[in-house]
Amino acid sequence: MEFICFTESEKQKYREELLSMTVASDREFVPPLSCRESTLQSCLSEGAGGAETSSVLPYFEEMMAQEIIAAIEDGKVLAFLSYRKDFTSDVIGEDTLPNLYLSTMISRPEARGKGIGKQIFLSLFRDRYPSRRAFTRTWSTNDVQIHVFGKLGFKEIKRVKDGRGPGVDTIYYEKPAEQENPANPDLSYDVIVAGGGFTGCAAALSAARLGKKVLLIENGGALGGAANHALVYPFMPYYTTVKKEDGTEERFYLSRGIFRELTDEMEKAGFYNADKRFDTEALKLLLDRKLTEAGVRVLFHGTIFRVGKQGRLLTNAAVATKAGVYRFFAKMFIDCTGDADLTEFAGVPTRLGRESDHLCQPMTLCFRVVNADKKKFFENRPLYQSLYKEWLAEGRTSNPRENVLVFDYPVDGVLHFNTTRVVKLNPVDPFDVSAAEMEARKQVEELMAFMKEKNIPGMENAKLLSTADSIGVRESRMLDGAYLLTGKDLTDCVKFKDAIAAGNYDIDIHNPEGSGTSHYYFPAGTWYTIPYRALTPKAEDAENLLVAGRAISVDHEAQASIRIMPICTTTGEAAGVAASVAIDEGVSVQNVNIKEVQRILKENGAFIG
Repeated sequence: MEFICFTESEKQKYREELLSMTVASDREFVPPLSCRESTLQSCLSEGAGGAETSSVLPYFEEMMAQEIIAAIEDGKVLAFLSYRKDFTSDVIGEDTLPNLYLSTMISRPEARGKGIGKQIFLSLFRDRYPSRRAFTRTWSTNDVQIHVFGKLGFKEIKRVKDGRGPGVDTIYYEKPAEQENPANPDLSYDVIVAGGGFTGCAAALSAARLGKKVLLIENGGALGGAANHALVYPFMPYYTTVKKEDGTEERFYLSRGIFRELTDEMEKAGFYNADKRFDTEALKLLLDRKLTEAGVRVLFHGTIFRVGKQGRLLTNAAVATKAGVYRFFAKMFIDCTGDADLTEFAGVPTRLGRESDHLCQPMTLCFRVVNADKKKFFENRPLYQSLYKEWLAEGRTSNPRENVLVFDYPVDGVLHFNTTRVVKLNPVDPFDVSAAEMEARKQVEELMAFMKEKNIPGMENAKLLSTADSIGVRESRMLDGAYLLTGKDLTDCVKFKDAIAAGNYDIDIHNPEGSGTSHYYFPAGTWYTIPYRALTPKAEDAENLLVAGRAISVDHEAQASIRIMPICTTTGEAAGVAASVAIDEGVSVQNVNIKEVQRILKENGAFIG
């Protein structure tokens, strides 16, 4: 079901249908609509409008001159409301601010009792005019409507005794503005970016550097996304090898642009090495500085929970904060949440997990251990892997992973473990995620017990330093977009005409059902490209939304490669550029000039294949 504010052409398209509904509902009103002279006449006592006319046409024509919002399903109008959006009256005193006046709600009989009228009101208040007060009136025996008004927060402000006839009063109601943000009047932006990970930071930076006013909304307290909240580490390979003219080989970097800018700065400061190891705390500070310098406005501890939409256009995002609900408006929206949260809340189609059963790759809680003798530990890798297989066979752990995955962290004595595995739970079901995080912490405890009980060399004095604040999610919702990028596209190394990024990280699928990890490794010197269309919804679903990061329009196999942080950064950068170009050109994201997007990306150092 869609809630659409009619244009003049849409009023004409649905005119006969609306008229038929009005005629059918005439006698349900007190007094009947055919007895009224105007939607705003002050006296509505029975018969005040004179003798009943043969039709409701005069009243209907006045309704059609007002604004119309309708609930439409399968091309059929189920209910509609006429309203005035700039209303003043002596009923509300000297107020000169624009207000809403709700004139007439009409529903088909079969649509009643289903909350459709309430949804129309909410769509109007929350998604279209959240900063305006609303006024309306009804008769005192209209119990159903009065009940709805109460649920919506309307308060009685005036009563005219016998205003609709003997024993039937006219009641005037007021509803306060849905959105009250006295501390922050700056609510409108060119671009809203949801999610402050690598993807979101790149999107915000690229749009801001092109002169756009950008708001980035992050539900945590720092930038960096999975690298911060889930301790995802290190960077997976974002390069291949190519032969030079002299026959020697060199690394050829595929993730460049803003990603290389970040790694270069961390490397110069001594916080990055070996093309993969980085310091998490240094990353947070670097991203803070970069976004501040670019003029991006950052909102931490903000959770998007509702998206306003008018037809195919997203209009605003409702954000829950400690200070209450804020509603921010924008011309373009970029979903960098990883879970396609913004997309889902906007009613844009998504897919979950693999096609056969919708299971997703396992969730993993990363953790770090301190006081390890790292040299001794890594020298004994075959030993601890062998002993772990025995431990697993004995049923000493609930972790189905087949081995111990551990990395060197660039701090003396600290090891980084990426080895817990929680399967068959839904990463976008909050109760499943809660259960997964508790299960994963249990697995951490079991692994630490293994290290001690088996006397693993190098771990004699080791202590658990920290577990991630949030469990890491490899795969969840993905956009059902204009183009579905497939695993076959990747293995065929397709070079798309609308390419905006490139990669060759292996198709790395951790078994969604238990043990085992499958890999497809790309031959040296090869890479695939990511088409811009994989970032865009279908035109009929949304015209000002882009998705970047691991939630772009891909299948299960392709997602297993494009999900790594370096590649996510490149799609984020492309989304920010595309949103900016779309604003400049005044077009939908589907009709953006892709050659201009590609030109800007290459000019900024990106490699697009």
